Amino acid sequence: MKSIVEYYTPTKEIPVPDHYFEIEIKSWDEVIQPLLEEVANRYGESDASDDMIEALGLAGVTTVPDFKQYAKEYYESEYISFAFYNKLMPYILAFYGETTEVVINAAERDEYVAEYLEQIEAFADEEGLPVNDYAQLKLGLRGDIDTVLKERAVEDYIFKLIAHHIFKEKGHELDELTYERFIQQNVLQSGADEIDLRGRYPYEVFKKIMPEMSYSTELFEFFKPKFKFKITGSEA
Repeated sequence: MKSIVEYYTPTKEIPVPDHYFEIEIKSWDEVIQPLLEEVANRYGESDASDDMIEALGLAGVTTVPDFKQYAKEYYESEYISFAFYNKLMPYILAFYGETTEVVINAAERDEYVAEYLEQIEAFADEEGLPVNDYAQLKLGLRGDIDTVLKERAVEDYIFKLIAHHIFKEKGHELDELTYERFIQQNVLQSGADEIDLRGRYPYEVFKKIMPEMSYSTELFEFFKPKFKFKITGSEA
């Protein structure tokens, strides 16, 4: 018997403490100023001008104030994405790991955990680090690293089960037609290179990860408006 989900908390009912949505920065000037200086440096100047900004060719960005707003919106998006995947998602995975009612096929789970740990080892090798150092420096993990990684793997496995459960509930299919739609949507909407995309996501990989990608995106879009920036410097 395959592992099955009997109950999971719907997205809207996941209780998230407020501090998970706080993003601290000293000031927006500190974030944006280096970009303006880089533009000015291209022309051997100390300050960027409207002419320099217009020459960048950014749609709708022709003045220094335009560029500041453009840069702020860009970094807001980047900071929120980073905070979601590196701060909030680990909380959500742990929450689901503790609260989801699931019937586990032990062999299936153990196979997934083994693959997860092998992947972490591969990432550590790419960085030239021992697994323990990689987990602490790159993943921010503390304590007994072997135990924590196995717990993370099980949480990830349960999230995978939930994602596949939701995917099927919505009537989606992991067939070749869905795969082709995925490829073409990314090519048309994101400007992705089709050959590169098919290389990174061959059909067999797509079938494994599409439900998780889909649910992760759903979670991101739901929680994105809840993130708030906290200015800690002179702008506060």
